[in-house]
Amino acid sequence: MTLIKELDASALISLDSRKLNGVWFTVATDSKGRVLASGFHPTNKNKAIAEVRSNIPRNAKARLRSDKSTLRALKALNEIYSGRGSTELKLNLNTTPRFTRRVYELVRSTPRGYVMTYGGVASMLRKRRASRAVGNAMANNPFPLFVPCHRVVPSTLHVGNYGLSSIGKTLGRKVKFELLKREGVKFEGDRVSLRSLWKSEGR
Repeated sequence: MTLIKELDASALISLDSRKLNGVWFTVATDSKGRVLASGFHPTNKNKAIAEVRSNIPRNAKARLRSDKSTLRALKALNEIYSGRGSTELKLNLNTTPRFTRRVYELVRSTPRGYVMTYGGVASMLRKRRASRAVGNAMANNPFPLFVPCHRVVPSTLHVGNYGLSSIGKTLGRKVKFELLKREGVKFEGDRVSLRSLWKSEGR
């Protein structure tokens, strides 16, 4: 699903993909250096690129090339994936729907080592009945890792699915679990420990 619905067709988008520490990372940035979309795949470069392209409008001129903004973003993706980086790189959210933007901004504020639930995000946005809408925003997140949707889990505190269509549900759950473990999230069996639940959900 493409959340970026309209973009000036004359705007040049830089698209870059690199293999870092065994993982393929891909990013698209606009002329101002802001991230338009990101993606990754544990083994397949083409799938990582396809994930990013699926979130760029077809009329946009996306060219495979490296520049300062793509290299900076790729380095940041690798650091986040490794469990130590910051999610604070600038994103192009100009055409993102207002509610979805609020969801992304809140999820980005969740620190490493903690998670929130879909219902918890909805409650913090004062939209208690919007947990499904939060789930949809996470499933269609065009900025994986920069908007750390892996830090949002079901109310059961199981890991749940990971929204990257390029890696599928089974591998997605494994990747999500490993991301959370690297970030220091505590588990009790196959569920996130209450000690790792953030803010209004027990903190």
